[in-house]
Amino acid sequence: MLKNKDYLPDLVSSSHVQYDDYRKYSVILAVGLIGLVIHIVFLFLFYYLNIPSLSLFNIASIMLWIAVLHENFKGRHSNAIMLACVEITAHSLFAVSQLGPVSGFQFYLWPMSLFATVNPKLNKFEATAFGFSFILIFGLIETYFRDVHYVHHLEEYMPWLYFSNAIFAGIPMVACIIVVRFVNEQQQDELREIAIKDELTGLYNRRYVNDTLKNNSLKLNHKRQPYCMVLADVDYFKKVNDTLGHDIGDEVLVNLSAFLQSRLRKSDIVSRWGGEEFLILLTDISKHDAFVLIDKIRQDISEKALISSHPDYRVTMSFGIVESQDQVLYGELIKAADKRLYEAKAGGRNRVVA
Repeated sequence: MLKNKDYLPDLVSSSHVQYDDYRKYSVILAVGLIGLVIHIVFLFLFYYLNIPSLSLFNIASIMLWIAVLHENFKGRHSNAIMLACVEITAHSLFAVSQLGPVSGFQFYLWPMSLFATVNPKLNKFEATAFGFSFILIFGLIETYFRDVHYVHHLEEYMPWLYFSNAIFAGIPMVACIIVVRFVNEQQQDELREIAIKDELTGLYNRRYVNDTLKNNSLKLNHKRQPYCMVLADVDYFKKVNDTLGHDIGDEVLVNLSAFLQSRLRKSDIVSRWGGEEFLILLTDISKHDAFVLIDKIRQDISEKALISSHPDYRVTMSFGIVESQDQVLYGELIKAADKRLYEAKAGGRNRVVA
C-alpha cells in the first residue's frame, strides 16, 4: 500500500517537512544551496578585489543563507523565503551601489521574483505583487545607479563579472522550474498509483483492469494470441472475518495478493476485483496450461500458512477459468469466468473449473 512519505528522500522524511509542503521544501532547498555556494564564491572574489565592505557583507550573507536552509529544514518555509528575499535585495543594492550596474548583481532580483511567489503565507494576489516588486526594484537599481563607476586595476574584467552574474542568476531560476516540474511529475505518478491500485493489497483495482481489457482485448484477439480470464474467490471468507476479526481478514487478502503476484508472470495481471474476489488475466497461454498453473497455485495456497497469529489455520480458494475466443468481448469472458467460478464453489470449493 502506498504511503504519502514513501517517495520522499530520507532527509525530508526525517525532518519536520510534511507531504503537502514537499514542493516548497524542494524549491527552497535548491535555491538555498545554490545561494550559499555562490556567496562563498563572492567572498573570495571580493577579498581578491580588495573590497573589504563587500567581503564583510558576504560573510553576513553566508550566515543568512545557512539560516534559510535551517528554517526550511524545520518546515518554516515562509521564514526561509523572506530571509532569502531580504538577503538578495540588500546584496543587490549594496553591490551595485559600490560597483555599478556593470557588475550585474541586479540580475539576482529576477529569480527572486519567481522564488517569492511560492511563499505559503501569501495569497495569489499578494504573491503576484510581491514577485513583481523585485522586477520593479531591478528597474530602479538600473536607473538610479547607472552613473556609478568602479575604478580598479581589474576594471577591464568587469564585463566578465556582468556576464557571470547574469549566468549565475539564471541558475536558481532554472533550478526552481526544474524542481517544481520534478515534484509535480512525482505527485502525478503518486496520484496515478492511487487511482489504479487497491489501497489494501497494492494490486490493480477494478477500474484499471476494465480500462486495460477494454483497450487491449480486441488487440489480443486480432493477434490471435490465446489468453485466459480467471476469477478467484476466497472460500468461507466471511467465516474468517466473523471468527478471527477483520484485521485478520485483511492480512489474508494482503498475503494472498503477494503470493499470487509471486507465482504469476510479469506479463500477467492480477487485480482485486471486489471484496475477497480476484481477477487474473493470463496472456499468451492456452486453457490447458492455465489450468495446470492455477491448479498448482490453488494447491499451494491450501497448504500455506497465511495468518501469522494462527499458523495452523488454512485458507482455500476457488477458481473459474475461461479461454478467449476470436472477437469475444472481455465482458462476455468475465461473465463466463464468473459462471465457472460459481460451478467451482457449488462443486465443493477449493477447486478449479475451466
